[in-house]
Amino acid sequence: MGRMNFYIQILTQTKFDVYLAKGVVKGDYILLLKMNETYLEQECHQLGMKVKLLESFQQEPFDISRRTEFEPFRSLERQEICLSVLQKLINLDALKSQKIIHEYYRMHSIAGLNRIKRIWISQPKWYWPQPLCALKEYTTPSRNHNYTAITALKHYFGEKIAFFFAFTSFLSSYLFYLGLPGLGVFIFFMVRRYHYGSTDDDMYDHPLLPAWVGYVMLWNVCTVEGWKRKNAEIATRWGIHIHGREDTGEHAMSRIRKDFSGDECISHNIGLLTKKFRFPATLVTFMISLPILIVLLACVVGTFLGTERFKEWGKEYENGKYNTAIQFVAGIVNGLSIFILNTTYTLLARWFVKKENHKYQESHERSLIVKTFIFRFLNSLIGVFYVAYFQKDNDDNYSTLQEVFILLLTLVLTKQGTSIFTLVMRFFFSLPYLLSRRCCLG
Repeated sequence: MGRMNFYIQILTQTKFDVYLAKGVVKGDYILLLKMNETYLEQECHQLGMKVKLLESFQQEPFDISRRTEFEPFRSLERQEICLSVLQKLINLDALKSQKIIHEYYRMHSIAGLNRIKRIWISQPKWYWPQPLCALKEYTTPSRNHNYTAITALKHYFGEKIAFFFAFTSFLSSYLFYLGLPGLGVFIFFMVRRYHYGSTDDDMYDHPLLPAWVGYVMLWNVCTVEGWKRKNAEIATRWGIHIHGREDTGEHAMSRIRKDFSGDECISHNIGLLTKKFRFPATLVTFMISLPILIVLLACVVGTFLGTERFKEWGKEYENGKYNTAIQFVAGIVNGLSIFILNTTYTLLARWFVKKENHKYQESHERSLIVKTFIFRFLNSLIGVFYVAYFQKDNDDNYSTLQEVFILLLTLVLTKQGTSIFTLVMRFFFSLPYLLSRRCCLG
């Protein structure tokens, strides 16, 4: 506590208003920091942070002499300025590793949260929620679109989270044009089977099926190209740039990861002290991670072959006939193994990517995304491809298409069930912490 008092004196003598309160746990204290408007403007001017202009979609570096031309600071901008100044005065990560502080985080703004709840929950109808109530914004290009829902997220959480919700909203809107006719096609084939007595072999022998496949392919192309346009449209609307970012100069220095370890040197571009990238360490770590990937993929293949053997045993037990219950049990076991292997590899991938010692946050995230995507894709779909294209359809009462359907159905149900279970367990274990924060801050 004596060392913490020293840091509190540093903060109070600079530009922060400091509030100290007792925590629920004996011996713990909560430290609240706030910076007034004058100091915020000065620091924003020194940092060169871009702020949105009044009555314009453009953003310019904040100039304190032209403060009336800029919008008031958003909650996220205030937090960014305060955190930047705080990091210059105190090494928060070092204090956290020394157990002087437990955790530091940004406080929520009640007004900002209420605005997001109003836009995303209260205003839309229960039968026509977000993003379907803004279907026209995501499916048609126009310079008059406001993107109110994701813009509220951008002002509160930042561009990265806002673009994630922009993509999910865009994809959900486009899936509306795939799901509605798909439901009609499904009903047509079910009626054709049960009402007209079509067998499994000739049920799908209809010109509608190739037409539907062509429609899905066209929808897929339109979705990809449409997101490219919508991504650029939203970025232009927000006054930010997606492409053409330079990795040299002051902006590149601001994106260097704080966990990056390298040899210090003088940058030839900006003339400041920086750290030099050590490529051999990254290459060695990447080569070590490859055998781990191969071993886990072997576990994927082994688990799938085990479930196939279980289905064959069920077929022998049922006198040569496949049993639907056994198919579902095998699919659930396969889905659980996929969940366990995905979780295991994700933890290993995070550790390996951290050891790769990437200099910039962009390359760090890109490496993690590539590793996890490749493994999850192979882990989830290797069984489906095997059943659809390599397994022989030698059963009289059970077609390959039906087996693929049951396999995909069990995979989806298992994935959704494990996701719900994970969320419930996270909430259960974090409930005491949330209650303690409510008691402390309420």
